[in-house]
Amino acid sequence: GVSSGIAADLRSGSIDSTQAVDRLVAEALQSPMASSLNDAGRQALEAHLRESLADDPSLASLVTDLDRGQ
Repeated sequence: GVSSGIAADLRSGSIDSTQAVDRLVAEALQSPMASSLNDAGRQALEAHLRESLADDPSLASLVTDLDRGQ
C-alpha cells in the first residue's frame, strides 16, 4: 500500500499528487529488487512506472483521486 508517511502528507496538504507520485517512484526504486538493477535498469524501471501512471486508465484515475484528496 501507500507509504503511511506519503498518505499522511497528502491528507495534510503538505504535498500534492505529483510529489506523492515522485516519492512513490523513489520508494519503488529503493526496493531490494530495484536496488539490484544497474543504472540503466533503474532508469528503465522509473520510465516504465511513470509511463504506467500516465497511460493506464486505472492508475491515472488513482492519481486524479490523489489530486482531489480522495
